[in-house]
Amino acid sequence: MQDEAYYRLWSMHLDWSYFSKGPGVAYVMAAGRALVGDHELGIRFFAVLLSGGIGLFFFHLGKSLYSERVGFWAVVTAACVPIFSVGSVLMTIDPISVFFWMAASWTFWQARKSPELPWWCLTGFLIGVGMLAKYTNGVQLLCFLLFCGLSRVNRSLLGTGRFWSMFLVTGLCLVPVLVWNQRNDWITVVHLLHRGQLDDGSWSFRPGELMQFVLMQALVLSPFIFVGLIVAVVVVGWSYFKKQAGKSSAALGSAEIYLVSLFLPLVILYTLLSTKEAGEANWTVLSHASGLVLMVALWLRWSDRSRNLLWLGRAGLAVSLLAVILLHLGSVRTVGIKPIDKLFDRSRGSHDLARQVAELQREHGASFIISNKYGHASLISFYHPERPQTYLPNAKGIQNQFSFWPDYSDGFWAESALFVTDSEEMPEQLKREFQEVRLVKEAWSHFEGRAIRKFNIYLCSEFGGEYENIEIPVQASERKPIQGKKK
Repeated sequence: MQDEAYYRLWSMHLDWSYFSKGPGVAYVMAAGRALVGDHELGIRFFAVLLSGGIGLFFFHLGKSLYSERVGFWAVVTAACVPIFSVGSVLMTIDPISVFFWMAASWTFWQARKSPELPWWCLTGFLIGVGMLAKYTNGVQLLCFLLFCGLSRVNRSLLGTGRFWSMFLVTGLCLVPVLVWNQRNDWITVVHLLHRGQLDDGSWSFRPGELMQFVLMQALVLSPFIFVGLIVAVVVVGWSYFKKQAGKSSAALGSAEIYLVSLFLPLVILYTLLSTKEAGEANWTVLSHASGLVLMVALWLRWSDRSRNLLWLGRAGLAVSLLAVILLHLGSVRTVGIKPIDKLFDRSRGSHDLARQVAELQREHGASFIISNKYGHASLISFYHPERPQTYLPNAKGIQNQFSFWPDYSDGFWAESALFVTDSEEMPEQLKREFQEVRLVKEAWSHFEGRAIRKFNIYLCSEFGGEYENIEIPVQASERKPIQGKKK
């Protein structure tokens, strides 16, 4: 997977923070590689452990809020959700983020009953560490504020020092990230604003983008669970407003208010952003984790009164489980179902491509490898027999994490490179930097005998070209221009 290969390179360049995210995933992956080895098992080692921990917190949160029965079925349901199940074996930011979100959800529920500081400080620490993997974990503080504001029984917590100590501890966890960003012109803030389409000062409503976002949510959760989540949240919300208006005397428990408070903020935020441009399917995964417990609790309560609802829920889980099984099969082999194969073809064929690149590198005596995208460069680096450092074409400004690392201007003078690209366009930068650029192969990456993606591979001869002074654009740090003799 491209993201895993990319984060592997992060783990080889440990730092206080990174271009788009905190250092969490880099350090977790570095630990896995150190303990198990620099291969797929080592890279994904902690993803599996974290997923087991997520299951434990699903159980304990369901048990603490309701009962062991709710906790058990919350774990079973989570295992039938595609985004949780498939994501449980991939070492991305999500296993870390969800683990600390669920852990903090449980510890806050314990803290609300405790007059002592440890539970509150622990909750703040868990949120802070979660933010080192994914900044959206910080929204959990807003969720807790919302819960205390909505719950009359817990509203008094807002006036206590122990509640606000949680915020202080979270802030302390972020000091390394803040220092790093201050030294790098707040590049992460700039990137996140751009990613959310918030940096152009305009707003537009695009129904198609919103519908695409909603459809993706339904697919990654499975349609049955997606509908169940919506029903659960709407029922609790309607009951709350009826009670506030004095039109209902039915008691609404703190547990329901708590789980809705954990669910709504991120869902509302990304739904609003998706009216302009559809967000990624995994952006709301934290909300779904909390909403899942609520859905299970209400489903069990209602199914005790209706056997038909019980069997409908079980049928929905069975269909979701079948989808999960097919997705797991599709992640390792071709299953013949076009949507599933197309989904995984994005990351297939990299081993075959890297093999072809290595052969061409030996054949043409190329010293280093450049690719047009960081995902391709990362995967080639991982699957190449010699695990070399790969590069992107030099570019002005900071484009991604590659911009912070030494580029090929540092040590490859007068040497040749292979440029691997899935585009038909050749960057003008490479034409200026190398004496000659020529196509040596139109290569297809393959998986189980199927052609996956076409790449053009160019031989870029003699870095330095015919220029007397080549000045590589300054990127993340000051670099002196390379001084070369005119050829």
